[in-house]
Amino acid sequence: MSRKLKIEPADAQIAYNATFGNNGVSRDLVLNQKALQNVADGVVDIGTLPAAPSLSSIMDLSFVRDMRAGGK
Repeated sequence: MSRKLKIEPADAQIAYNATFGNNGVSRDLVLNQKALQNVADGVVDIGTLPAAPSLSSIMDLSFVRDMRAGGK
């Protein structure tokens, strides 16, 4: 992750833990939006991006709706 994003390993670990280590992904595979926002804000804080993208532009929850509807 740190190589791909060109960030320090410690920063990558923080981002990873915020997303996956602290209930960032629930048992139903839905990303915790607050955790994802924290990651996006952290990337801005360390200067990788000038502004955080909107969550709707990087999250597609249609698979969750489909699964809840019986996989249709």
